[in-house]
Amino acid sequence: MMLNLLALLACAKDVPSDSDPPIDTDDPVEEDQLPIVFIEGNNFEFEELAAIQISGTATDRQTPGELNIEWISDLDGLVGSSSPVAGFVSLRDPDLSVGAHVLTLRATDPDGNSSEAQVQVRRNARPLPPTIALTPEYPTDKDTLRVEILEPGSDPEGDEVELEYTWFRDDEVQPFRGDELPATATVGAEIWRVHVASVDSLEAGEPAVASVVIANNAPGTPGVVLSPELVASGAEPLQCVVETNAPDPDGQTLSYRVAWTVDGRSYPMDFSGAGGPETQDWPEDTVPAQDTALGEIWSCEVWASDGLDEGPGSTAYGSAVPYESYGLTTIQDHSDLLQASVVISVPMRVKVAGTLFAAEIHTLTGNGDVRMAVYSTDTGRPMELLAKSEAQPLVGGVNTVLMGENVALEEGWYFLCFTFSETEELSFKQNAYLDSGYINRDYSLGWEDPWTSKIGDLEALFNAWILVK
Repeated sequence: MMLNLLALLACAKDVPSDSDPPIDTDDPVEEDQLPIVFIEGNNFEFEELAAIQISGTATDRQTPGELNIEWISDLDGLVGSSSPVAGFVSLRDPDLSVGAHVLTLRATDPDGNSSEAQVQVRRNARPLPPTIALTPEYPTDKDTLRVEILEPGSDPEGDEVELEYTWFRDDEVQPFRGDELPATATVGAEIWRVHVASVDSLEAGEPAVASVVIANNAPGTPGVVLSPELVASGAEPLQCVVETNAPDPDGQTLSYRVAWTVDGRSYPMDFSGAGGPETQDWPEDTVPAQDTALGEIWSCEVWASDGLDEGPGSTAYGSAVPYESYGLTTIQDHSDLLQASVVISVPMRVKVAGTLFAAEIHTLTGNGDVRMAVYSTDTGRPMELLAKSEAQPLVGGVNTVLMGENVALEEGWYFLCFTFSETEELSFKQNAYLDSGYINRDYSLGWEDPWTSKIGDLEALFNAWILVK
């Protein structure tokens, strides 16, 4: 009986009671875990003015998007805070003071659990510049420039520094290093500047600056001539020509100043009727034809300037001489001959040997252009081309056409040839006392050299001259 009771009690132990809670043996309760943090990189060094950026990761299994991120410097305290983005964190351009920092990345979850990672960060202090001077203070292009260190550069953190030299010519960097600049590199009027910076193991500091101006070299003497040296008084312009440019050791662009005298008097100041000089190549380098009759001996003095200094002057001399006109003629009722682009040829007799410099034609009206040429002859027709002009506008009255280079003429007969681009209403002044003839020649054929076409009988009279001095 007793044995059956014990067996029954043993079986009752495996039967659960209705009051006991159920036990989940498959999913045990998970404990809260600390965030995991990591900084990418080891030790960091940044220049004093450089932007700082440090990256890392911060993750948490329970609350990955709710972490509070702090970046903490042992020197400056809290320098940045944020939340992670997909597990990534970064510190961008913090206001870190100069010096060595222990930078801590701390991630804290909503329950106050936190983890940290640390890294060494150093923001460099820029070296201080030296105190310098450039010698000599007033150099020429014969002097070597030298940098004198009056006080050496230094580093606030006690780092060793070296000096870095950069040379500039007129604000352009030059390929010279070191504390000397050879004289062969310099030219007068240049501005040379040197920057000297202290450099530590990481960066260069603000440079010390010194500059000098290389003394300018004045230009030399130009080669000057009068053109022409013998000018036809009152009929030919006179130009002061710079035949040889003044030398300039500095290679600068030169300009020229001209002063005129006539028979020892200042032109135009001492001549009440003078029109004054004109400009052709340089200011006031040409005396107009009407003013060349003011005196006999002309001179021009020319000075070269490089914009800073003016060199010594150079003088040229010439004379104004009288001239003769040959071949004054008349046309009356021969307007049918004055066709556009037809060359008219008129014989001219030179009675006294001289130098041809111009031709003239006198018309009551004028339109279009005129061109003129002079030919030699010993056969009664044009032969060798001696001189020719460019086209110039035809005006009513006297048209003086310069013939280019002066040509020596002996006594004898020559031909003056002229042609018009237009002839509408063109007429000639009647004032005949010398006989001349004409020959038609098509304009399109130009000036012949030598002349080959035949000349006809003398049939008409023209009002034209050649001027010989």
